[in-house]
Amino acid sequence: MMMILILVMNQRVVAVRVKYSHQIIRTPEHVALIAPYMRDEMHEIEHILPTILSKSARYPYHNAETLHASFDRATQDTITGKYPVRDWLRFAKRIYICSGKAKDDSEFNTKMMEMKQLANYIEANKNEI
Repeated sequence: MMMILILVMNQRVVAVRVKYSHQIIRTPEHVALIAPYMRDEMHEIEHILPTILSKSARYPYHNAETLHASFDRATQDTITGKYPVRDWLRFAKRIYICSGKAKDDSEFNTKMMEMKQLANYIEANKNEI
């Protein structure tokens, strides 16, 4: 009887590196870099579900108009360092998903990566424009 070792065989697996928004946007400077582009997208929102008011809701909104004001305040507080960047990203992710601009976390992460790349490109080439 002959035995064959099957544990020695290497299985080929496709591995993909995943980038999360908190790995892309890490500092208040990153937030300041993408803030104008996010503000433009936020001001396109016309309808959104309101937040549930609780003690932990720092930037509540009831409709699109109050959403714009809340987002602008949260962004300013993040840039000045009063609001943590990770909490700001959670806040922005909730807005993106509730408004339908992103269907899930991976789409939000992709949008953040594209927005940061665009902002970096424009910043690097602003002298040539």
